[in-house]
Amino acid sequence: MTITLRIAPRADAWAAVLRDPQLVRALDPTGTIVEIDTSDPLLDRFLELTRHTAGSFFNPVMTFTPAELSQARYVQADCRGKIVRESARDYEANRARLDALDFHHVDGGPLRIKIIDRLTFSKIDIPANAIGCAGDWMAEFIVGAAVASALRAASLSGYELRPVCHPKTGEAHPEFFHLYTKAIMPPAQLDATTIPLNTETRGWRELGCLSYSVSGQLEDLNRTAENFSNNYMPLWVVSARVRACVLAAKLKGWAFRPVLEPGTPLHEAYRTLWSDLLSRTAVNPRNRF
Repeated sequence: MTITLRIAPRADAWAAVLRDPQLVRALDPTGTIVEIDTSDPLLDRFLELTRHTAGSFFNPVMTFTPAELSQARYVQADCRGKIVRESARDYEANRARLDALDFHHVDGGPLRIKIIDRLTFSKIDIPANAIGCAGDWMAEFIVGAAVASALRAASLSGYELRPVCHPKTGEAHPEFFHLYTKAIMPPAQLDATTIPLNTETRGWRELGCLSYSVSGQLEDLNRTAENFSNNYMPLWVVSARVRACVLAAKLKGWAFRPVLEPGTPLHEAYRTLWSDLLSRTAVNPRNRF
């Protein structure tokens, strides 16, 4: 596993970078964002040169090998496909539906999550074998007919294929479905890579990977018990069987990152990598993730 940092230096930090010939040669001095792999010695040079400045904002991008992904029993499914754009009328309907929903309850207790159960879209333009992102603000997916067939053929558990309706006619788009599940993960193990959002929704931002102590059998498609957005929306956690289905059927639109379980070699490698990075970036207390 590797971490690449997309760094946005504040003005005085950027000025310090531009005064250093080695960094100027290695980085693009014409932009406002620099990318440095955490294993690159240039990162330590960057951190040292900017340690007395107003700091930088770091956006980490993690990359995993196929072998590392294959070690995980569960993975997080992230949108890497086409965004199905909402019209103004679509957005109004979807926003109103989400706002009208109660918070989800598990074992009698409320969670700070909402799972939208009905989507409205005027137009859906994705291939049949694609998983599309439902708008640019929801953690929801719309799937084509070939995706629906592949999921059914794999006998996966814990999901429904719900209709996506047109706002004018109220009729369902015949070849597309809203991927939906009521299955909720147990509470995640929050650590130094999980940052609370300073918003009224009291959500979280995950810098790297979700971690769980999983006992028993979970569904193949699940949602997190935590709100990982500004809209009370949970993330998707799916089983290795789902990932195998996506790869075998050559479905498009999802990228995966491992869900970690304490005590496994993958979790220990992750902890070591992040502990080192957080220690290095702390040289300047004004640096932020």
